[in-house]
Amino acid sequence: MSKEALSFRKCDIEVICMNQEIKKSVRLLVPDKPNDGTFLEKVAGSLLKKQRYNIIERVRFTGMEIDLIADNIDTGQRVFVECKFVHDPLSANVIQLIIGKAVLKNIKTAYLFSTASLGKEAKGVMDELKREGGLDAPKFAFVGPEDIADMFVDIYDAEPRITDNIKTSSIASATLIVRV
Repeated sequence: MSKEALSFRKCDIEVICMNQEIKKSVRLLVPDKPNDGTFLEKVAGSLLKKQRYNIIERVRFTGMEIDLIADNIDTGQRVFVECKFVHDPLSANVIQLIIGKAVLKNIKTAYLFSTASLGKEAKGVMDELKREGGLDAPKFAFVGPEDIADMFVDIYDAEPRITDNIKTSSIASATLIVRV
C-alpha cells in the first residue's frame, strides 16, 4: 500500500440478509486528496463498465462539464453521469442542473451518483419528475449510497460469507470496504 494518507467516508445502509435485518455499512477508502469527486467518478465508471458501458471522463461543452458520459455498448444509448461525493443531503438544484444539461444536449437519460441521500426538496423534484415527466423529458435515476453498495455486491459477488461456526443471530452489522 502506498504511503498516501487515507481517509474514510461512511454511508450506512439497512438490508435484509439471511432472513434477519443486518445493518451494513459501506466504507469508501479514499486517498486524502482535495477532490474526492474524482474518486467517485472512477467508482461510478467502473460499475458502469461492468454493465457494458464505454466511459468518457470529464467532458467539457460550452458552459458546462459532465463528469462522465456513458455509451451503452449494445444499444448505443448515451447517458450523462454526475457524481457528488458529499456528506450533506443533496439539494434540488443538483437534480435540476443535470436535467438541464441533458435537455441542452438532447440526452435521454441522466444518472446522479452520490454518497449522500437526497434532501427534502430534491425528493420533491424526484417525485415531480416521476409524476409529470413529459415524453421529451430525460429519464433521471438517482444512485445513492444504498444503490452503490448493492451494485458492488451484485457486480463483484460481494455477499457476506457466513461460515458454520458463526451464529447469524449474533451478527448485528457488516462492512464492505471499497478501494478503487
